[in-house]
Formats: sequence, structure tokens, C-alpha cells
Amino acid sequence: MHYIPGFRLDRKIALVTGASKGLGETIAHALAESGATVAIVARDKALLDQVAQKAKKLYGGVMYTFQADLIDIHGYPRLITQIESDVGPIDILVNNAGTTIQQSAIDVDEQTWDYILDLNLKSVFF
Repeated sequence: MHYIPGFRLDRKIALVTGASKGLGETIAHALAESGATVAIVARDKALLDQVAQKAKKLYGGVMYTFQADLIDIHGYPRLITQIESDVGPIDILVNNAGTTIQQSAIDVDEQTWDYILDLNLKSVFF
């Protein structure tokens, strides 16, 4: 699979949040296939490991996996320090982590609303 033929990001380090599936996984693969070293972050370490193994198998892509819950903004300094220590300084950031709920707005409770805002907005801001 070739995402962007001829586009190269050699010697660049990318961080993609929410990269264990869906759009985040696709973005991480496109970056890796374009030559970037990619740090991928999500809550599910097993899914992250599968994404990284797939990249290596398909086109020799280099990915490092980091398990984190981005709701916890107090963990960001430790996460960034770990990524920069293991991979290097981040050149590209893709804030992809996010969620939604499949229910009517009238049925959403405050705790669910706060969770969605914390992940979709607060995590990106901080």
C-alpha cells in the first residue's frame, strides 16, 4: 500500500495519538511508509504492537509503541520525556485520539460529556 508516492519524511520523528486503529493507524502507517520513525500512543498496548508489527512486515516501517490514557494530562510530561528518550525529539505531531458516543444527546450524562470533552478537546490543548 502506497499512501503518498514520492513523499519522504526520512530522519523525521512523528508522534501519532489514538494510533491503535482507524484513522490513527492509517496516518501512522502513511508516515512510517514515507520514512518517518513513528511513536504511536493509545490505551491498548496489544493493538499498538499489532500496528507496529504490521508496519515492519509490510514495508520495514519503524514504530515505537507507548501506552497512555490521554485523559490523564498530568502524565504528559512523563510520556513526552519517555518518547524523546527512546525515539528522539518530535518533529511531527498528529493529535488523533478522540471518541464519540452512539446515543441521543438527551441521554448523555455529565460524566460521559466530561469524558468526551477531556479526550477530544482538553488532551489536544495540553
